Amino acid sequence: MVKAIRIHELGGPEAMRWEEVEVGMPKEGEIRIKNTAIGVNFIDVYYRTGFYSAPLPFTPGMEAVGVVTAVGPGLTGRKVGDVVAYAGYPIGSYAEEQILPANVAVPVPPSIDHKTAAATLLKGMTVQVLLRRVFKVEAGHTVLVHAAAGGVGSLLCQWANALGTTVIGTVSNEEKASQATEDGCHHVIIYTKQDVVTRIKEITDGKGVNVVYDSVGKDTYKASLESLAPHGHLVSFGQSSGLLDPISMTDLVPKSLFLTRPNMLDYVGTRDELLQVAGEVFANVLSGVLRIRVNHTYPLSEAAHAHADLEARKTSGVLFFLLSSSSRPATPAPRPPQSLPGHAPPPPAPGYARSRPLRPPPLLPDNAAQAPRTAAGHTRTPPGHGPTRPRPRPPAPRFGPARSCPPAARPPRPAAARARQRLARQHPAAARAK
Repeated sequence: MVKAIRIHELGGPEAMRWEEVEVGMPKEGEIRIKNTAIGVNFIDVYYRTGFYSAPLPFTPGMEAVGVVTAVGPGLTGRKVGDVVAYAGYPIGSYAEEQILPANVAVPVPPSIDHKTAAATLLKGMTVQVLLRRVFKVEAGHTVLVHAAAGGVGSLLCQWANALGTTVIGTVSNEEKASQATEDGCHHVIIYTKQDVVTRIKEITDGKGVNVVYDSVGKDTYKASLESLAPHGHLVSFGQSSGLLDPISMTDLVPKSLFLTRPNMLDYVGTRDELLQVAGEVFANVLSGVLRIRVNHTYPLSEAAHAHADLEARKTSGVLFFLLSSSSRPATPAPRPPQSLPGHAPPPPAPGYARSRPLRPPPLLPDNAAQAPRTAAGHTRTPPGHGPTRPRPRPPAPRFGPARSCPPAARPPRPAAARARQRLARQHPAAARAK
């Protein structure tokens, strides 16, 4: 038995209960993972409230990172101990352990820790789909991002900025405005103090923006349409303020606008698509394009608290549940070899930090018996080969600890004595005669 969040009836955050559940063993094509970090997303709120349907009772959650603890019979490509992440279906990540289809799990690069992966995957894949698939943003475009300091909004601003666009973000207060600026927003609109449409016209000289990414929904729909340039795109991918009222197609006529409501999971329907999108997200994390701001961490048992804060817009950046403090730390990405391709130096021995490059081994004769020998019969090593000879010791100081008599105790020799010794060396016969 393991612990999990269970929902027996739809409602507010109080509808979530912390209960024991039976997980079982994986079947063919499945794996069992022990979750170490679980992402919190607004779509979890939609399931809890009934906006999206799931059979009761159910465990919410659509994003997690964990360690494989068991694999189904006949499964290849996965083994116990692998670190994997998943984002999407099936729901049920708000649990200490869970069963997953093996084909929805993606390997986590060794240089990305569990917390970063859990905080990034679902939101990052959503951003990739929005920027590269739904509307392909290019350098020179101007984009408007509502809720720019939120989990998806933060990554959306960073990635759009890296693509060379002009990024405009809307937020509710000064603190979030500062965060949006750090995340790449060139212009930030505090919608509680400024009129969004008026500011958009000022910033763009009346032209409008090429695309609006709107996760708020009901409260921002009208302003989003009015902010668009001719032929602009409104990408509605959430409704945190409530479900949109029925839309009239005539709303799009004045500027020949486009309106779309994408679902990220429809863009990763195949295994190849999933690996391609997830791989691009992880690559942008490793390159520094995406910087994860984790401002809120909760125990899984306090999921109700996390949902209440999320719905009240008390949060910014990424939220997640942390289940284990033993998740692997981030390790630096491998450096490219400093030698020719295919001739990389061998790795250092375990526990040994090499501070300088290895020297090549000494070039020894192929047959020591054929090496040149000295008159005494010893092998003569050619110059520049063989083991390095030890350096000679420096001469001992004339005075000091190496001598039995320190300078202060050694009486000076008289001048006459020094003269006699000098004469003896120069004229030995005269000295003996004297």
